[in-house]
Amino acid sequence: MLPKIPNSPPSDSSKRDDRIHAIRQRLTPLLEQAADDMARQLAELPDQQLFGAIELALRTQAQRLAAAAHQAAIDTREKKTTITAPASSASTAATMPNSSTT
Repeated sequence: MLPKIPNSPPSDSSKRDDRIHAIRQRLTPLLEQAADDMARQLAELPDQQLFGAIELALRTQAQRLAAAAHQAAIDTREKKTTITAPASSASTAATMPNSSTT
């Protein structure tokens, strides 16, 4: 079992539950596909190849899942601030002079 990472208590448990549900919805198909892929890879290997290159392949798949979980968590967070462009340092022009005929 993976160790739990300590976190601060949620400020609103309903928001936390909503985020958990949204993250699980995004991860479930990925987890099922990864489990199928891993099981297929392992089932097809001869006994003498159960260690070595397959370990790296399985670890890579697990790291991709972890990255997907992290991205799902980021995507489900509310954006707290809006980034705007800084104000221009150029001064504004005064009214345009009337054109004259010469």
